[in-house]
Order: sequence, then C-alpha cells, then structure tokens
Amino acid sequence: MRILGGVWTLVILAVTTMPWRNFKGHAHWSSVYWLPLSDFRFSFSFVADLVGNLLLFVPFGFCFATASSVSNSGRVTRVVLSALALSLAAELFQSFGHNRIASMTDVCTNVAGALVGAKAALRRADGVAAQSMEGPRSQAQSPRSKPAP
Repeated sequence: MRILGGVWTLVILAVTTMPWRNFKGHAHWSSVYWLPLSDFRFSFSFVADLVGNLLLFVPFGFCFATASSVSNSGRVTRVVLSALALSLAAELFQSFGHNRIASMTDVCTNVAGALVGAKAALRRADGVAAQSMEGPRSQAQSPRSKPAP
C-alpha cells in the first residue's frame, strides 16, 4: 500500500499543479479565497469541484491509513496532517499561477476526502481482524445449514 500511496500522491500533485507553464515568479495573493466557502456559488462546476477534490483524496487517506502501523487514532491524525500539508502545498503552488485559484474550500474538501479514506481503511481493517478471529466456518458451523439428522 505504501507504493500505491506514493503513486497516488504523485497523481494528486500532478492534478493540482498542472499546467506548469503558467507558473509565475510572484504570488497572486489577492485572488486567494482565504475563508472556506467564500468562493461558494451554486453551480454545477462548483459542486463538481467539491466532489472532485473530495474523491481525489479518498485513496490517499485509504492507502496511508492502511500502510501505517500506529494506533487507529494515530493513523487518522497522520493522514489528516499529511493531507493538510499536501493540500496547502498544492494551493500555495496554485497561487503562483494565472490559471488556478487557490482556495481554502479546496483544502477543507481535500482533508475531508482523506479522512473518509482513512476511516474506510480502519473499518476494513476492523472487519478483516474480526473475520480472522472467527476463523473459517465449515458448512456444519454455518447458521444457515440444516441440523444433522
């Protein structure tokens, strides 16, 4: 999962920073939306952007929570902090371009997506652990099987 998480991090970096040719040597601080949802507009493109940002970070959270060997709360904390750092770095990069708009709404939805992925990984791990504790069930042990005559 670590390799997949690393590859997905590269995908996130590519998606959030391209095209690189529009990178300028100065930031455009006046065009940054500093408050979450201050860029809200009821439109399909805005909702699609929210959903896209959320979904982009779900695999990130899942991969890194699965690869981590610390406690569950430590996993979630690490995933959230990593997603926050990655998202802030991407938004900082975007503030130096003419074609991208940096927004704290993006940061919030990115972190939320990573949190969803981390929680899904923990639920999956709990389910796998519970299943392995039960052991394989034979046909005779199955609650659906008919009692022997």
